[in-house]
Amino acid sequence: MFNAARKAVMDSVRPEFLTRFEGMVREMLSNHSFVKGECIATIIAERVSTQMNGGAVVKEIIKHHWVQASFEHKISTPITSKPRYGIPKEEDVVTTTRFQVTAKSGIIEFSYVQVGEDGRNMGSEVRVFSAQRPMLSNEDDDEGTS
Repeated sequence: MFNAARKAVMDSVRPEFLTRFEGMVREMLSNHSFVKGECIATIIAERVSTQMNGGAVVKEIIKHHWVQASFEHKISTPITSKPRYGIPKEEDVVTTTRFQVTAKSGIIEFSYVQVGEDGRNMGSEVRVFSAQRPMLSNEDDDEGTS
């Protein structure tokens, strides 16, 4: 059952983690060197998931050989309501956000989907930002040819 008070708690908690996600991704794009043959989307998702204490990264191939790596981030927030005699305490609100990193032909998109407490999507995918695909280095080849 949908409860507006629980959704309000989710909406108040989520922006902090969206900001963290964006900051970590931008930092990684500017400071990490990617090697030819590595899956950029998976590397970024795994690193950010680890730093945010997120869940396991799921990698899938989507249209046109694009790769999407995603993970779910969950945070539990207690309801701050005045306890009433004879009424059981409300369970904590679990805010779940599915972060997605999609490597397309020339760009990488970073997005998220709000997930309800029942595990279903609460809306459509929201793009945080997109960036040009980083240049790949060639570890084995000093000439830079492929």
